[in-house]
Amino acid sequence: MRPLPALRSRIVPLGVVLLVALAAALTGCGDDGSDPDDGGAANLSDSYYSASNLEPALEEIGKHVGENAAVELTITQGSVKATAQSKGGGVETITVTPANSGGTVQSDGAGKATGPELADVDPETAQGLATEVGEQANVSEDNITSISTLPAAGANSGWSIALDDGSHWQSALDGSNLRQSG
Repeated sequence: MRPLPALRSRIVPLGVVLLVALAAALTGCGDDGSDPDDGGAANLSDSYYSASNLEPALEEIGKHVGENAAVELTITQGSVKATAQSKGGGVETITVTPANSGGTVQSDGAGKATGPELADVDPETAQGLATEVGEQANVSEDNITSISTLPAAGANSGWSIALDDGSHWQSALDGSNLRQSG
């Protein structure tokens, strides 16, 4: 028995619609927004690895401890944590997240923080390091677990970049001499 003409005219357009929908779904399937030919470079726009996001976080930390405070920074995609000499002489830990842009302050009491002065930390350098390590290691931002200042002062200050595979990269505070360290 042959389908009625009215039913046949409905079946064909439905089939065409399903094929078009399937083709559209397959075209976007597996697209995570990264280009496989870009060397796995990090997409920094929504994280604290981006200078435009890191700079306000560092300014907030500066409000608590001052621009000349020695800081130990740990930057992740979702937060910036600073252990720094407080204006009162003790040590404070300040954590800035998107949900808490004013920072959470925990006073740790007496002690000494080591690291570069906050004023010497350049957000553009941190962003450049995230991009460069991403390109050299052929990984995305998701594979960078943290970018931290090294706990040394003055000329010995620098950066340590940790990847989720356990490898580490280091550079001088100005971003020069980038090398894989482990």
